[in-house]
Amino acid sequence: MHRLRLLQLDYVHFNDNGRDEEFPKKLRLLCWHGFHLKYIPSSFPLETLVALDMRYSSLEQVWKKTRFLPLLKSLDLSHSHSLAKTPDFSALPNLERLILKGCTSIVEVHESIGNLKRLVFLNLKGCKNLRTLPRKLFVMKFLETLIISGCSNLKRFPAELRKMESLEVLHADGIAINRLLPSPGKVGSKHTFGLSSKWRKGPEISWASLPTSLVSLSLADCSLSDEDFPPEFSNLSSLQHLNLSKNPIFSQPNCIRDLTRLQTLQFESCMRLQLLEGLPSVKKLNVSNCMSLEKITFLSTMFRLREAAFDGCRNLVEVQGWFKLEPFERIDPRIINFLGLHDFKAMANLKVILANGLLGVFYSKICPIQVLSLSLSLSVSHTHTHTVKFYSYALTHEHPTPPTRTHTHMEIHATLRKDSHTHTPSVMHLHTNNHVHLKKLVI
Repeated sequence: MHRLRLLQLDYVHFNDNGRDEEFPKKLRLLCWHGFHLKYIPSSFPLETLVALDMRYSSLEQVWKKTRFLPLLKSLDLSHSHSLAKTPDFSALPNLERLILKGCTSIVEVHESIGNLKRLVFLNLKGCKNLRTLPRKLFVMKFLETLIISGCSNLKRFPAELRKMESLEVLHADGIAINRLLPSPGKVGSKHTFGLSSKWRKGPEISWASLPTSLVSLSLADCSLSDEDFPPEFSNLSSLQHLNLSKNPIFSQPNCIRDLTRLQTLQFESCMRLQLLEGLPSVKKLNVSNCMSLEKITFLSTMFRLREAAFDGCRNLVEVQGWFKLEPFERIDPRIINFLGLHDFKAMANLKVILANGLLGVFYSKICPIQVLSLSLSLSVSHTHTHTVKFYSYALTHEHPTPPTRTHTHMEIHATLRKDSHTHTPSVMHLHTNNHVHLKKLVI
């Protein structure tokens, strides 16, 4: 196998019978998932390797003696749960990608990592016993991606982070951030930003210490409350993706309005979140499982929102530019009369079952009959079709006491028609599941 360059061995046990010399000598890629030895034998010829993938291994240390591997660019030791320490990186001068995801026994990273001039990607996600990171790591000028999500025992987060000139992606999910300082002039201050209801165990991270080069920032499940955010995000003007999921916030932090380049915004499973007002015109919005969320509005009506996830938002009644759920009596009287719904007092305090595929919810509650108003400001101008269909809530109500209990199912379908000359959506066609059709009703 003298010409072999790529070798993949998944959960294959090496038989140490003194014949290591038969191991391929000019490998470029070695992928050995589930490698069973405590260290890689020094007799393995690895000098020509460009990529070494040892995921799910039993390694306790990578090798006993330092190995000089001048061509190695990618080292993946993910989920090697027994790995207690990282190798000396000074012998890996051209390393570009280092992945230690899920290495739960690692307590510290060898300080020589700061000497890697070509390292652009570092993933330490789930290294839950990692306590410190070398200070030199935070002055690396070429590192582009740093993932420390789940490193819940980190004790220190140096302010030098802002010196990482090339850092574009920072994921720090699941880290209980302790102090957040509001402005560059207070980086060295001992005062916290805001008055948090309780002190949290975690590293000190300053908003001002975040590098201006950041494009993607994820701080999900970091125990951030409303008062933990600064008044502005002026130092993050390049940010395009922001994830604040699973934080105990009640409303949108005002500083988000400064992020004019933001494309993706995530608030998934923010259980206390009630209101999102004045959001920037993002392309993707995820508020799934925000059980208390009621209303979403945007700074501009010129929407760029292309994808949205509202699953499980059972209290959401309005998304500007998409829909608005309101009591039926507020709707145009012409529609009410046409559908034969006149006596609203008799329909008070009914059990209303709301089913909405858009929100991914189906639930019941005592409330007035509801109806879905479709916004005419929907950005149908992005398409050349003349008709766009939308389906409203299906409404089922029943009187609370027999024998007057009745079940009435009314499903309103709406067709939004765009004028072929002005390209303005102006005519609404409505019909119910009873095939009643109301033509050319201009709202």
